[in-house]
Amino acid sequence: MNRSLIAARFLPLCVGAGCASFATVRSAEVTPGLAVATQASLAGRPGDDAAWFFILDCTNNCDRPIASGDVAMAYGVKSGSDVPFTIGAGLNGTFPYLEGYAQLGRGKIPFGIGARAGIPLDWAMHELYGRVDIPLSQWARLLWNPGVVYLTGNSPNGENPGSLTAISQGVGLQLGVGNFTFTPSFGTSCFAVQTIALRISVRRSSSCQFL
Repeated sequence: MNRSLIAARFLPLCVGAGCASFATVRSAEVTPGLAVATQASLAGRPGDDAAWFFILDCTNNCDRPIASGDVAMAYGVKSGSDVPFTIGAGLNGTFPYLEGYAQLGRGKIPFGIGARAGIPLDWAMHELYGRVDIPLSQWARLLWNPGVVYLTGNSPNGENPGSLTAISQGVGLQLGVGNFTFTPSFGTSCFAVQTIALRISVRRSSSCQFL
């Protein structure tokens, strides 16, 4: 069974899909030294075809609410650098990755771009993203992290190759300063799905969820 999915999503920090969290929301400003970032995510019912990519024990009727998370460790270089940057690694649900980020703007509205390279096991998730911070006060800022996600791979038995492409929009409100911050957020997501089963029948479906 071959499956492909194109998804357009407006997603916050606390919304994801199955064994992955598409829109991780982080500050555009590089923190020097070692840092750890974690997130918890929860999705409503994303639709049967979309959920197939993320629920490990499901072959059909996969549409159900799904919880996930992301944890990453990064080392930031800022002092003496024209372009502050971070390098690191993490685990997005069940997908490990390597990550690099460069802060291109250091003014009143920091911004930058980054990329994640999934480590190819059975499945690998890759992402190209941006980060923008809009300061609201000394202890609060609005974060916007748009991105493009690509998931590809095959099942362990080699019988179910598939790919997924998603446009993500992560928006959050970062509260706090210093070594600890908290970022609550909210959003919606919509999917357009095409499923090709055994190259014989074609079924099209679409779904939207409000989260």
